[in-house]
Amino acid sequence: MIGRWIAAGLACCLSAAFAGRAAADVRVIRMAFPEPEFAPLCVPSWYARVGGAPTSFKQVNIAVTPIQLAVPQTPVAVHTGDVEVGDCAGLSVIVQAWNKGATDLVIVYAGAVKPLYVLIGSKKITRLDDLKGGKLGAPSPQSTAGEAIAEILKRGAGLLPGRDYTFVSAGTASARAAGLTVGTIDATSSLAPLSYKLVDDGLTLVADEMTYVPQYVSGLLFTTRGWAQKNRDTLVALIKTVVATGEWLGNPANKDAVLSLLAKTEYRARTPMGDAYARRFYADFIEAKRIAFGGYADEAAFRANLDIMADQGYLKKATFPPLDQMVDYGYLNQARRELGLPAVKEFGK
Repeated sequence: MIGRWIAAGLACCLSAAFAGRAAADVRVIRMAFPEPEFAPLCVPSWYARVGGAPTSFKQVNIAVTPIQLAVPQTPVAVHTGDVEVGDCAGLSVIVQAWNKGATDLVIVYAGAVKPLYVLIGSKKITRLDDLKGGKLGAPSPQSTAGEAIAEILKRGAGLLPGRDYTFVSAGTASARAAGLTVGTIDATSSLAPLSYKLVDDGLTLVADEMTYVPQYVSGLLFTTRGWAQKNRDTLVALIKTVVATGEWLGNPANKDAVLSLLAKTEYRARTPMGDAYARRFYADFIEAKRIAFGGYADEAAFRANLDIMADQGYLKKATFPPLDQMVDYGYLNQARRELGLPAVKEFGK
């Protein structure tokens, strides 16, 4: 199955911007993403890849071959070498892979430090209690989207999966939105700007995860320790570009330019965000600092994620992975030094 996904992704051609350059000049990286749509989980790396901001992978001679993989498959594909880098990943799937033996995986960059999901219900749902006995859609219970549902319903209404409601495996954000519209599920976790559109179409914004969960790490960029060591210059150049893009996005002096870029960004095929959604997105995620513009999430934020996994029964505290081995900010710090930015605290040091 993974082989077919990889083959499909590799069929993509390199950008025409690289035409005429010697193949040896271009560093090609196969990068896995859980969904093809724009999402707040990994905004800086999105623009570094697709362009629009002042900095991009193109400028450092990196060509990313984007490969869409199901959420649980990305760590597997990175571990086996089918792809070099995973992006926009949740900590849960990396921890699951790590505890099954993929201890070569290493996180090098964090995309977000606060919860990003909201819970969207069908038109008949007006509050959290209405979801008792309902069907909740997520890629899987152990995905970032699934954890968001479980935490919102437990902390907000005392509802537990299996006992009070049923999880339904419902695919990508667009697939879950479609299921919500036709009634195959009663609610799902959703990300902006798609969530804005769903509410404008008459569905119900039931809750924001950040009301119940103060910090949450997501949008992780990761690879294997071996690949990182052998390709340090390439990895640092990649991270440096993402950090520079993030710093530009998060700088209030660039607000007008960022709003213009957001407004033109397609969050679904051939559907640009537009001015109104761009301003809402800017306020909700950039001004609210949910995005980790500098690529850093501290150890307390990572442990908050692990505590949620333990609370939901997917992980025992005795089997928490050693964060000083799973997270290596040495590459991030080199990138930050080259950008003239202060170093961040590396775990275990």
